[in-house]
Amino acid sequence: MRGRSPDGVASEGRRLVAAALTAVLVLSGLASAANRLTARQEHHPRRRSFVLTLVPGAATVAPGQTTRLRVVVYQRGYRAPVRVRVTAGLPAHARATMSRSRLAVATSTLTRPGTYRITVAAVRPPRAGHTGRRHFSVTFRLTVKGSAARSAFVVAGDAPGRLAPGASAPLDVSLHNPNRFAILVRAVSAGVAAVSAPHADAAHPCAASDFAATPLAASYGIAVPARATVRLSELGVDPSRWPHVAMLDRPANQDGCKGATLRLSYTGTATKAPR
Repeated sequence: MRGRSPDGVASEGRRLVAAALTAVLVLSGLASAANRLTARQEHHPRRRSFVLTLVPGAATVAPGQTTRLRVVVYQRGYRAPVRVRVTAGLPAHARATMSRSRLAVATSTLTRPGTYRITVAAVRPPRAGHTGRRHFSVTFRLTVKGSAARSAFVVAGDAPGRLAPGASAPLDVSLHNPNRFAILVRAVSAGVAAVSAPHADAAHPCAASDFAATPLAASYGIAVPARATVRLSELGVDPSRWPHVAMLDRPANQDGCKGATLRLSYTGTATKAPR
């Protein structure tokens, strides 16, 4: 075996030391670069997200029914209050109400069957130091199945003043026609559906039997245009022909009916107006 001179061994040792030093320097350089990268990342703002979810995402109801949804708002990096509301797609004769984390969509008997895509939006008000998304919306699919009351019309009205035993009050009722065609209202009847009497007791009762109602005295049809609401006073109908509600004058103490409140009900008939 060939031997190595001391100078050769010393020379090789220097090369090894130099290589080791180079490796240490390279590793040190990588560590410095990693530190610089970490420092840059630490200066970036934390990622923020803003998401709105509805549970369930679809529902099927009949006209007049209500569906309720759970509203989930996820905010990461925010603490700003969020306002949730329906922005589009709500069918006619339906309403939406928000209470805490619940959204109720109520249809009516006049809501037409079909599939509706209702847009629900969550909006964050602008605040100093807050960046990122402020508006997020989702679509909820509402399917209304069944028969809407297409040929119905709506009657509403209240007595203009107080009642006394033996006195009556005319009811200037309004007639609402939700149909696409004009109608002729042939008859309207009023009734006392319920009585709330805070001063009534066993000795001084007050009930619906203490009151009476008379119908609309219409021997002719009252025309109501398509998708319109009219009142009898606007149509020039004589008040003597309006429906009336009266308090009967009974041969007994009727103090139990003082301050009583009546809930009236109406029924009527109508036909499609000829063109």
